[in-house]
Amino acid sequence: CGPPEGLDDCTPGNVLSFSETRAQQLVNHRAERFLCFNQRQLSRIYPSAYRIDSSNFNPQLYWNVGCQLVALNYQTEGRMMQLNRAKFMVNGDCGYALKPPPMCKGSFNPFCDDPLPAYPNKQLVLKIISGQQLPKPPDSMLGDRGEIIDPFVEVEIIGLPVDCCKGQTRVVDDNGFNPVWEENLSFTLHMAEVALVRFLVWDHDPIGRDFVGQRTVPFGSLMPGYRHVYLEGLTEASIFIHVTVHDIYGK
Repeated sequence: CGPPEGLDDCTPGNVLSFSETRAQQLVNHRAERFLCFNQRQLSRIYPSAYRIDSSNFNPQLYWNVGCQLVALNYQTEGRMMQLNRAKFMVNGDCGYALKPPPMCKGSFNPFCDDPLPAYPNKQLVLKIISGQQLPKPPDSMLGDRGEIIDPFVEVEIIGLPVDCCKGQTRVVDDNGFNPVWEENLSFTLHMAEVALVRFLVWDHDPIGRDFVGQRTVPFGSLMPGYRHVYLEGLTEASIFIHVTVHDIYGK
């Protein structure tokens, strides 16, 4: 594969910097060539200058095409920084993670429904069993919101393709201390090595839902068996799950 259209070939030891806007164009129109380009060239993606509020883009979009240096605004907490922290959990936060082998050789479109038909997929089955000491949403401590929460769990898979699937449990009424769900959620993961699994706990409300807490982990960190998933930033709050993983070959 040659370099993406509009770029000159570069020395492999150099780092090429792309603004978020330019990188988005390459992802949208030259994803396969951009992936090949990143097999021999270091690429750095940085946030657009128009993000005057220091917001962040989704880094998974650029990890999926093999970009090595995906820069974020670390001063802004939120979903994107949570994904970034999860990405590098498995290596002790040293900031360096190896790409899976299919990203180092060959070509594929990481944004199609089944990007690697010949590559074995994984089936992830999560049994969401119960929750422990789930707190009220942060804004419920103010005003007249003093009721007991009605929690439910949402699980989201972020990987190939980006934001590929999600599922959620039923709502448990008036039990934030020890809700019991006993529900199975099943997901198919393409190239599981790049997948992140995001657990979110919500408080159901008649007019919507309120965020309680989350934990995002790499798929490779989910060991089979019974596990407690502790919500990030909350000392005691957790959800109790059972993890099962199967290999899937073919369709």
